[in-house]
Amino acid sequence: MKYYNFRSRSLFSGPHLLGVLFIAAGIVAIAGNAIFEGDSSLEKSIYIGVAAILLGITIVSSYNGTKIEFTENRVRDYISILGYQFGEWKDLPNVKRIAVMPVKHRTTHTPNGISPTWSGTVHAYKVFLYSDNPTPVYSFLFSDRENALKTGKILSEKLSAVYELREP
Repeated sequence: MKYYNFRSRSLFSGPHLLGVLFIAAGIVAIAGNAIFEGDSSLEKSIYIGVAAILLGITIVSSYNGTKIEFTENRVRDYISILGYQFGEWKDLPNVKRIAVMPVKHRTTHTPNGISPTWSGTVHAYKVFLYSDNPTPVYSFLFSDRENALKTGKILSEKLSAVYELREP
């Protein structure tokens, strides 16, 4: 394994949900003209539908991430849009310790017209990368315990760092 790539994306929340809605609206715009009788032309419906689908695909394909390259000992935080990653490489600080711990926090979603408005307690797991300071240099959030443990072990092995599992 030459590098580790952490992607932060959720298809059914925030702007990604908006992208899914644009794709659905584009399909309805194209198919709607064939199903419903209306005054709009087929060309106009196709143009609007294709534009909405392309915009939706662009939104859905975008996400943030962090890539760690082990051979060069460097890291970059990036934004990916349509598969192209934009971000600057930096030297990775000397990581001495990797800690995996469960985190629990309360979330409240405010009404915005797009996302559901539920609230509740979220149980997740974080992988922290520590150098000499008590403050982590990087952290990665996982919803699944097994993925967090696996990532912590891989990173500790590749970065020659101490692996630590903190359970409550």
